[in-house]
Amino acid sequence: MQTSKLWAVLLLCGSVGLSATTPASTAPEQKPPIPEAVNKALHEMLGEINLKQLQIKKLPELDVYEIIDSQHVEVFYISASGRYLIQGGSVFDIKQQGLNITEQQRNNLRLTVLSQLDIKNMIIFKPEKEAKHIVSVFTDVDCFYCSKLHSEIKDFNNADIEIRYLAFPRAGLKSETYQKMVAVWCADDPNKAMTDAKAGKAIDTSKTCETKIPQQYELAQKLGVTGTPAMILPTGELLPGYLPAKRLAAYLDEQKTQAKK
Repeated sequence: MQTSKLWAVLLLCGSVGLSATTPASTAPEQKPPIPEAVNKALHEMLGEINLKQLQIKKLPELDVYEIIDSQHVEVFYISASGRYLIQGGSVFDIKQQGLNITEQQRNNLRLTVLSQLDIKNMIIFKPEKEAKHIVSVFTDVDCFYCSKLHSEIKDFNNADIEIRYLAFPRAGLKSETYQKMVAVWCADDPNKAMTDAKAGKAIDTSKTCETKIPQQYELAQKLGVTGTPAMILPTGELLPGYLPAKRLAAYLDEQKTQAKK
């Protein structure tokens, strides 16, 4: 037999799970049927999709099915009950409109950690009347979008949002930005110093004291902060980046309404 023909036979045997001594007439192994609950969940998630386009198999020793969508280069998992979706390291509840259970737990953890911090180590901008929402913001005085957010601080306060600043000097604890932030936190009037620093005004960097900036910097990384501004909302949700005061207020009001339902 020629080498090319022999290679083709070996490939064929491997593709149907045969050994070199298995008779060619042996029937291929029958796959167990996919539970109706899994099929139903897939239809709810993906609509009228041809399930033949998907590779579906049960994972050994687990009551979970692996779904491979080669066309969209996606891999995810569904519980045999059809209720839970596992994708990207998170568990979603299909029956609750795709509620991200994992992220919900992360939110709770963030709130627990923040509740243990002393607000005396934060720089706080309060509205004149009682705040409807309290938002913790990891910030950097040399960050463009942090400055843009702070330029609207009166708008946030007018929308009854209290902003609590924590430090996250992106360049690290040995950077010039860190020294500026120490000076801001140690200033006689930290709120004014924060406003001046973010407006590009010179501040007295010789002013130093003991701060909790290193601890806040380390905490931010544990909470999943990778850039600034990074807002932690009253629900514990981590919202990266800048959002205008009007849009943030509307989002927070919506979250509050949903929580009451």
